[in-house]
Amino acid sequence: MTQPADQVARTLAPRRGDNEPVEFKPAAWDGHRSVRLALSQSDVGLATATYSYNLTHEERTRVARRIAALWNLAAASQWSTEAIEAMTNGADNGSV
Repeated sequence: MTQPADQVARTLAPRRGDNEPVEFKPAAWDGHRSVRLALSQSDVGLATATYSYNLTHEERTRVARRIAALWNLAAASQWSTEAIEAMTNGADNGSV
């Protein structure tokens, strides 16, 4: 059984010193292949394209930049994960 997003956010946020859901925190692209969350007391790794060996170096860099841009769009809009999934209108949602 999954927990509601707001309950998960309340559980995770205190580890970083505030009550704002982690999904609404800004992300920063490192200029290479990783994305970090900018949190009140530190930054935390969010995603990396470093080990996507079937992509070129340039593609991995573009992927990381895109992840940061999309994360920040969703965070600024305060979209929940469920709202983002609903925007795909039943598309695959990334399952492989």
